Amino acid sequence: MLDLITFVGYIVLLLSVALWRTRSSTSNDTFLLGHKATGLAALTATLVMAELNMSTLLGFSSMGYVAGTQALLLPLAFLVGLLFYSFAAARSWQRLKGLSVSDFFHQKYGSKLGIFAAASLWIAMLGFAATYIKSLVVIFAPLVPDWSSLSLSIPLTVIILLLCIRSGLMSVIRVDSVSFIATIIFVPILLYFAYSSPDSASIATTTYDTSALPTSYAASIILLTTFTYIASPWYGQRILSARSGKVAVTAVILAAVIVFVLYAVMVLAAAYLRASGVALEQVEWSIPYIVEHQLPGGLRGWGYGLFFALAATTLSGLWTAMTAMIQSEWPRVTQQPVWSNRLLLLLSASLSWLISELLVDSILQKLILANIPVYALSFAILAGFHWSRVSTIGASISTGVGLIWGISCYLYVGESGFYTVYWAFGGLPLIFGTGILGSLLFPD
Repeated sequence: MLDLITFVGYIVLLLSVALWRTRSSTSNDTFLLGHKATGLAALTATLVMAELNMSTLLGFSSMGYVAGTQALLLPLAFLVGLLFYSFAAARSWQRLKGLSVSDFFHQKYGSKLGIFAAASLWIAMLGFAATYIKSLVVIFAPLVPDWSSLSLSIPLTVIILLLCIRSGLMSVIRVDSVSFIATIIFVPILLYFAYSSPDSASIATTTYDTSALPTSYAASIILLTTFTYIASPWYGQRILSARSGKVAVTAVILAAVIVFVLYAVMVLAAAYLRASGVALEQVEWSIPYIVEHQLPGGLRGWGYGLFFALAATTLSGLWTAMTAMIQSEWPRVTQQPVWSNRLLLLLSASLSWLISELLVDSILQKLILANIPVYALSFAILAGFHWSRVSTIGASISTGVGLIWGISCYLYVGESGFYTVYWAFGGLPLIFGTGILGSLLFPD
């Protein structure tokens, strides 16, 4: 009963912040960009919560359970990737005039590449959102074993939609701020109880399967993260709302460190669970197992409330970015009352839920797969920001080559062959090499 009260109380708090304290937005600028007035504390909190999502948490912690401290290489991807973002893209995105990151491609390269980039990024976000919904189902399924995936995913999706449908990004940022405080308090507590479990042994003397996480695979994840975050619409949407370029850069640097530490702590908690001799039917259940079996009453409810919040804040941010991208592509829609934004949010949420039920099985692998179109746009973005000689044809060739290479690696090598190694290390020189060559041979 104490856990139930804690959990329900946490959800009610989030809904209250989203629906009561935030006034209903009356313009697209307010709904999608928060008046471009987000300060340092709020921006840091929402950037951290954007990257603390349940799909990545389940994937990283499962590797901590299997491979031990070797899995600490995975959260390193966020430290490296976001620090690179801070000096390579944060200030440029903050200065962009538009509703979404897709506006950059229209302004720099014209409508054809702009529409293609917008479609690619929107489909990628749909894939991300689907994996996040699936991760929520994995988390809450043990609590209601008699419920089907369908009967569990529908109410969870509806509640998350309520968190952002009233005021868009403004609601998201306010909810993120509350969840950020709850997260930085709870995560060290989680590690403490995993470490102090009566059956826990030293992770230094525990045998882990480090071959399940080759260093080359971890390095490919770091490289992919570094060159996909510069194009991520859900991150760019928050940066667009920043009060100034200095606030944007500082917030990303702070978020990089905080996200790395939080994920690293949860990887260690999963490693301690393995050291205690717990045998899991599915390794993705490591963190939920700690919450369910090793935390005292009250904290369990807090943990499940936090799990819900991690997925909710990321999903609501994704749906807001998807809505902004549609609004950017159809100017006639942007002239309509703000109810059109709410309708588009509903559409994005419905499609995400449908894909999660039909196509998502392996959470971490499908999460990585959705990055193919984002990675392919890396040259077009970086060159567009920092190289005056980049051309539309060069950027288009680079993007096409990146898509073909990523899809080919997945189809030919497959998940079991660690296709990300070939995709990341082979794709980067191909994407940038063809982009540079195409721009020099076919200048604007």
